[in-house]
Amino acid sequence: KRAGLQNKSTSGWLLHIPDQTTSMNSETIDQEANELLNGLGLSKSSESLEINLDGAKNLGISLDGAIDASRIEASLIGHILLADVSSSQ
Repeated sequence: KRAGLQNKSTSGWLLHIPDQTTSMNSETIDQEANELLNGLGLSKSSESLEINLDGAKNLGISLDGAIDASRIEASLIGHILLADVSSSQ
């Protein structure tokens, strides 16, 4: 089971990392995002989501409570990229 969204979650981020050799423009990215969301029965939100310690904990990342916001974001991005690389091997 992948960590992240839980039964009580009302919003979340869906991250798709395309093949590096794929060339995409913003229109193609938006179209593919809509197709992916529709296929999953989800919808886009214009609400601004934030990266925080609670979100990191939901992903199984243990961070010191004194860490600043920019380091939380960098840690989460690193975690996501590492998970993508690990799952493709």
